[in-house]
Amino acid sequence: MLISASWTLISASWTLIRISWTLISALLTLTSASWTPISTSWTLISASWTLISTSWTLISAFWTLISTSWTLISASWMLISASWTLISASWTLISTSWTLISASWTLISASW
Repeated sequence: MLISASWTLISASWTLIRISWTLISALLTLTSASWTPISTSWTLISASWTLISTSWTLISAFWTLISTSWTLISASWMLISASWTLISASWTLISTSWTLISASWTLISASW
């Protein structure tokens, strides 16, 4: 009777061992399958950081262009202002020249 009970326990133990190995195998399969989404997630995170870094570089370049544009606009207004000053001075010289020409003709007329 003890021998029969022992064999029953041994048989039950082997059944439990087989069930345990099946569960361990299933858990290892699930664990292996779980690594794929984790790996994909890290790849996506890395790509996201690359995009963020590139975006900041582009934003920085954009602000540099805006700053350069404002500098060029400011320089252009200074040149326009200088041009108007030169044009005003030129008109003053032309007006003065006409006054001198008129005075010269007056003197020439008086000389005759």
